[in-house]
Amino acid sequence: VGMHRILLVDDDLLSLRSTKLLLEKNGYQVDTVTSGDEAIARVRACGACGYALVLLDFRMQGKDGAATAEALLSLSPDLFILIY
Repeated sequence: VGMHRILLVDDDLLSLRSTKLLLEKNGYQVDTVTSGDEAIARVRACGACGYALVLLDFRMQGKDGAATAEALLSLSPDLFILIY
């Protein structure tokens, strides 16, 4: 299951929902959060949570994608992160 688990981070709810549906339709287990701080809290609470990938919006309110990625990698250096 961990091989197909994705953390999706986007503050645009429409984009979040549509991307989640597309990924789930293709067999991925998708967890969603709406801010960089939520993503950081999630990874801090459970290590990498078995995530194969973090899909991270670059433009978000609060922490942007670059700052979020930096914080996530400091918590879990082996995490794969794609910023879009």
